[in-house]
Amino acid sequence: MFKIFIDNVNSQKDEKLKLAMRRVAIVYGLTQILDDNWGEVVNNEQFKLIRSCLTQTLDELRPDAIGLVDAFDFPDTVLKSTIGKYDGNIYEALFDAAQRSTLNQTDPYEGYKYLQPHTNKELLKRGNKPVLGGKF
Repeated sequence: MFKIFIDNVNSQKDEKLKLAMRRVAIVYGLTQILDDNWGEVVNNEQFKLIRSCLTQTLDELRPDAIGLVDAFDFPDTVLKSTIGKYDGNIYEALFDAAQRSTLNQTDPYEGYKYLQPHTNKELLKRGNKPVLGGKF
């Protein structure tokens, strides 16, 4: 199955598509090795190298993530996510989702009592800008 996928990727004419799909294949292959308990075949140093390669490949794949998800043409209501929104209004949708969240129905929100003692209100008032010679 993996070989057929690679053969189909390699037959693509669009170089950007080919590169993105090769990265998807690499992610798939590396996660299979990490998830399928290859402990008797792959040693600890090799596992570290595989994890490192996976992290690097995911970083390289990140710019294509929205396009890859959009290629499946799932409606936003199915994804239940504002990222990659069909109309492009990502930030407005994030704000609307945050306002509708059950976590934000009380003011202050329920978890604030735990965070409040650790909140630097002076820093927040300054808009997260440090004061020279002052306390951060």
